[in-house]
Amino acid sequence: MVDKQFALEQIRRMGGLNNYPLHEEPAVTELIETAMTAETEAACRFAVDALLRDSDDCPTPAQLGRLIRLENERILERSVESHKKAKCPLCGGTGYVHGVYLVTKHSREEHAWTDKQPLSTDAQIKAVRAHLQPNQQTLEGSAMCQCHAGYSA
Repeated sequence: MVDKQFALEQIRRMGGLNNYPLHEEPAVTELIETAMTAETEAACRFAVDALLRDSDDCPTPAQLGRLIRLENERILERSVESHKKAKCPLCGGTGYVHGVYLVTKHSREEHAWTDKQPLSTDAQIKAVRAHLQPNQQTLEGSAMCQCHAGYSA
């Protein structure tokens, strides 16, 4: 998020636009608080630059907020894309990890599986599957990789 001083500087840049709330401190405060919602200074500056370039009127907090949200979304998209290109060593950039586990049942209860052991190579998986005990089985599954925590599709 952008600090208050930077947001104030950006809002003051709009002072020459029509309907700028020059003598209305609460209105300027609302614009500053809205500017502070930008993820980066560049996002805040981008929104103000767009308004200065394309408008004769000072925006309302809602109008400024829409521009900032759009730029924040672009920043998030670029961040996710660059992360995927970085090729996470766990998921290879797909966002999902796949695993095969040997699980052993130590009780008569239907869902009492314990001792989960990850199997990492095809040879290891084949060898384990060839010698399963009656109380053992292999389970396969996929899960979202820890590198994509916080991102949703």
